[in-house]
Amino acid sequence: MLYTVMQLFLFVLWVYVVLGFSQRTKIGRQTTIEFCKILEKDGFQFLSKNLYVRYCGTQSNAILHKEKIQKQIVEKYPISIILVADKQNEYSYHFEGRKKCRKNQRKLQLKPQIIEFF
Repeated sequence: MLYTVMQLFLFVLWVYVVLGFSQRTKIGRQTTIEFCKILEKDGFQFLSKNLYVRYCGTQSNAILHKEKIQKQIVEKYPISIILVADKQNEYSYHFEGRKKCRKNQRKLQLKPQIIEFF
């Protein structure tokens, strides 16, 4: 079976896990920490407060990770698992925040960096 280039892009997926654990109770915080450790062992990266992301090369790999997470879900707390195609994820951005620095360091930061590949 032959696939077009667009169809191949749709098979490459990102798996987003949104945690809905309560941070107000001690049990909720412990549950969050334990579940986050499970996600990190599975290759997920911490993106923001309750959001983890993982890149999967194939659709079957993404479904496998989704099923692993479903087995670990705690009954009380909501968890959302979102599978996003690589083409759909193309326009998502993540920024780290600006660092404060002295005035003389700002001038150094404004210089463009030259990157050589060869």
